Amino acid sequence: MADKNEIFTTLQEALAEMLGLEADEITLQSSLIEDLGAESLDLLDLTFQIEENFDVKIDPNEFSKSAAAGITEEELFEDDGRTFTPKGIEALKKLMPEIPADKFIEGLDRTRLPRLLTVETFVNLVERKMQE
Repeated sequence: MADKNEIFTTLQEALAEMLGLEADEITLQSSLIEDLGAESLDLLDLTFQIEENFDVKIDPNEFSKSAAAGITEEELFEDDGRTFTPKGIEALKKLMPEIPADKFIEGLDRTRLPRLLTVETFVNLVERKMQE
């Protein structure tokens, strides 16, 4: 099983190739969208590369579903089905401690969640999936 550093190096190389960047421009703390300029299709491509390289399966709504572990869908989202409840935001903070807590603002919409994702978020995801 790959360790955190090996996972990071693999993702760093994949992202550099996908996004036309130098590997040393990509750190664990890099936001995929804000810092690296990734788009939604790039995130999908990254997911496929992770599945291929690490033999794990990633659900398209992985972060929402993982945050919901232990709480109901009604507790995770407001009545609109898109906006995280305060309890849902707390679950996300626990799931993704690498993201600064102040990024999880009240009224966070599930469509804005990808803007928060960092390289480390995916490294931790791969590590969790490999342990399952």
